[in-house]
Amino acid sequence: MRQVFFGAGTYHLVDASFEPLPDYWLSLLYKKLVGTKVLDVSLTGEDHRRLRVYLHCTNEHHPKYRDGDITLFALNLYNSTKYLQLPSYLSNKTVDEYLLLPYRKENILSRSVQLNGHVLKMLDDERLPTLKEKPLSPGTSLGLPAFSYGFFVIQNAKAMACI
Repeated sequence: MRQVFFGAGTYHLVDASFEPLPDYWLSLLYKKLVGTKVLDVSLTGEDHRRLRVYLHCTNEHHPKYRDGDITLFALNLYNSTKYLQLPSYLSNKTVDEYLLLPYRKENILSRSVQLNGHVLKMLDDERLPTLKEKPLSPGTSLGLPAFSYGFFVIQNAKAMACI
């Protein structure tokens, strides 16, 4: 449950003009990609407070993805790019990347966000833009630039908990 939709504090989803803020876009991607089943994930060699990694079954209602697909999502709070390597049994799978980065020089204080290099904004008063994935080649390391949030949908993972 969100603290506020609009107004007070720094965690609201839209500004005074009802333009979506970064938390709105993050919440929208989460809702579209992440299912309710939580899976076990581990990370070695990094500070878990600064590189946070989670794994879920992919949302079963997403029209592109199928049962058995999984969504890894990660937050990089380091001031440098970090790379995640999938285990060998997933290294030959197709991965769709949804990488959120702050837009402009305000960095993490930016009121705008990019998805895979494209600034996210409403098309008009009623229509959202298409949230377009970036397909990654099998075996590619999952790169997370400084202060980014990434969703990585691993297709055809055949995770038993997700079937």
